[in-house]
Amino acid sequence: MSNIRGVDLFWPSPVRVVMPGKIKYRLEVGSKAEMIVLCSMLVFCVGL
Repeated sequence: MSNIRGVDLFWPSPVRVVMPGKIKYRLEVGSKAEMIVLCSMLVFCVGL
């Protein structure tokens, strides 16, 4: 949901769900920032 395109949450509805609302704060798919978020979430989950 946090990438530029968003996600089809209620498919086949044409409504796309995105987070955050401003496009400049969303992550690009495959970017370094996305990998940092993924790694930090994995460390957090393993810590739990």
